[in-house]
Amino acid sequence: MHVTIEKYCVHMPLERQAKRMAWAGLDVTTQTLWDQLFALSRCFSVAIKRLHEYLLKKEVLMGDETRWPLLGVKGRASKNWFDWVLVADDAVLHSIHETRSNDAAREVLTGFKGTLLTDGYGVYSSLATELGYTQAHDWCHARRYFIEAEATAPDEVGPILDDIGKLFLIERDIVASFSGQPIERALEIRRTMRERQSRPIVEAIGAKATQVKALSESPIGRAVKYLTNQWDGLIRFLGDPKIPITSNAAEGAPRPGARA
Repeated sequence: MHVTIEKYCVHMPLERQAKRMAWAGLDVTTQTLWDQLFALSRCFSVAIKRLHEYLLKKEVLMGDETRWPLLGVKGRASKNWFDWVLVADDAVLHSIHETRSNDAAREVLTGFKGTLLTDGYGVYSSLATELGYTQAHDWCHARRYFIEAEATAPDEVGPILDDIGKLFLIERDIVASFSGQPIERALEIRRTMRERQSRPIVEAIGAKATQVKALSESPIGRAVKYLTNQWDGLIRFLGDPKIPITSNAAEGAPRPGARA
């Protein structure tokens, strides 16, 4: 258990743990430590399956996937696996798959019928109709594209970034307003404040974006294209107070995963 805590909670790779044990006079290989971790993981297989089933019944999930480097592996076309993450308000599930493909996404998402909040990776949108979930998109990624374009088009980008910033400030005010309230009352407060304050700003962002004249492959052209392509998913939070405006919780979830 100590090895597991050191690896996954303190981010201590197995090789480093083996060296520390050697300094204390304990001769153990990283393979031995890995074998112990693998055996321990088998003990949790049923719990992991049930956690997955529990998350798939949620009304809203955040999703993300990130590279999982395979260190010291020979004979493979790819040097990576991928950590697919599902995040809810009360649970997180990691699952390792060999690819970022539609097939991997199906394994993770089949059975989910709620709203999935993600970045703009096309696999999520392409499977929404097939699997029966609703796609929502993250405002942080839209903002990121405009930040990248700010240096070359400050006059056009500045007002849009200011408006996106206002959306996040409103969300902070919403949280302060419903602190300590029952969940139904909290959701009603969020719905009302978003309708009164966020919707006009979102509409203003859309109007400003349509007025931008730029080459499609310029930084601001790419920012506007991303915003336009994801628009239906970006505005979905306005109609459902359960949907966050950012999937940062999912983006940050893979960080605890330590590499061997």
